Amino acid sequence: MNASLKPYNQFKFNSGDLFTGGINYKLFYRKMSFFGEAAMSDNLKGGVINGFAWHADPKLDLMIIHRYYDKAFQSIYSAGFGESSDNTGENGIYLGAQLRVNKKLSVSTYYDQFNFNYLKWLTDDLSSGRDFFLQLDFTLSRNSKFYIRFKNKITERNNDAETAGIHDQIYLKRTTVRFNFDQRVNSMITLQSRVEWSDFRFDDNKANGILLFQDIEFTFRKIPLKLYTRYAIFDSDDYDSRLYAYENDLLYVFSIPSYYYKGIRTYFMARYEITDKIDLWVRYGLWSYQNVENISSGLEEIDGKRKSDIKIQLKIRL
Repeated sequence: MNASLKPYNQFKFNSGDLFTGGINYKLFYRKMSFFGEAAMSDNLKGGVINGFAWHADPKLDLMIIHRYYDKAFQSIYSAGFGESSDNTGENGIYLGAQLRVNKKLSVSTYYDQFNFNYLKWLTDDLSSGRDFFLQLDFTLSRNSKFYIRFKNKITERNNDAETAGIHDQIYLKRTTVRFNFDQRVNSMITLQSRVEWSDFRFDDNKANGILLFQDIEFTFRKIPLKLYTRYAIFDSDDYDSRLYAYENDLLYVFSIPSYYYKGIRTYFMARYEITDKIDLWVRYGLWSYQNVENISSGLEEIDGKRKSDIKIQLKIRL
């Protein structure tokens, strides 16, 4: 690997060989569990994570997780708990809880405090941040449920108006509020409705975004066919105020696209079981923007306001 050498990535793996080894543990005592993992790369730099979970009450679960990753720890395929995608230069503690108030209401929350002990992309100094999450889940009936989610995250980034040689850190604040409703109408029709709002603040920059969508799933009774469709309306000031939403896709394809700028998103997917051993998926998706003249850039640039895609997948079990 030949990573471009920048101040923030001078400790990244940049060679042809790497050895990383680790051990993990898990212990149980009554209603408590202790778990963790420690790893070290061949430059003798390591990372460690330890956690504690407690089923304190039939209605209450608690969890604490601490992680520390050295700035020079190297592990190409690691996906450890934390903020950094490569598990380096981070020290943090996570506190989580779930309370089942009654059969109709449950509350989930967490607070994550983290510090970065080295430079990061767009952050030319040591930095810190926090992440807060709160969700209320309501079970309205056996076939319908509703939840409200609040999420607020604060990190640090270089000042846009920085002076040469001086890199002031400015707080970057992102807040989202979501209302989601799921309804199983009958054995054939399932609905999902959502409204989500985002707020982005960085120095003097402020941006908002909103997303509304309706999903419908329809399962035929007499033929082995299932249909999925979505109609979404979104409006955000810029890319920073984007919103994300999971989309049904082909088998083994995980899709969570970002919704930003202003427009309409629709997709339609069908799954048909041709025989006991042959399944067919067909998916069509369309992005239709209202406030842009071009979509994407470089070799993927589209001259226009609409972008569509078609996917077909055939699965044969031998």
